[in-house]
Amino acid sequence: MAAGRSSLARHQFTYRALFYICIFLLLLCLTQDAMAQRNRRFRCRKRTCVSLLGKSARCCGRFVCRDLASDPNNCGGCGRACRFGRSCCRGKCVNLNTNRKHCGSCGAKCPKRQKCSFGICNYGR
Repeated sequence: MAAGRSSLARHQFTYRALFYICIFLLLLCLTQDAMAQRNRRFRCRKRTCVSLLGKSARCCGRFVCRDLASDPNNCGGCGRACRFGRSCCRGKCVNLNTNRKHCGSCGAKCPKRQKCSFGICNYGR
């Protein structure tokens, strides 16, 4: 009788392990599909970029569509990457820590006579 229980327990463990492996693989596939969908916001058709979200974009290369207004690797033009510590705002590489027109985030303007420091308008005053 003990040998029968041992065999049954082994089979239950094997089926449970297979079940968890299948769930893991399913979640992995769903995650990969979601990432692929996110990267397909823009499509190139006959060297013309068709935006699925209504943003301005341009074909960089044959099939790759990029948003030149916010992509830090294609800021303002295909292949124009922003340096380390800079972000792409409206097609220009800016330092969000010191830029008065983009203080802390793109489009966040500091009021007149206020300086942008550490991404905060009028910091330390």
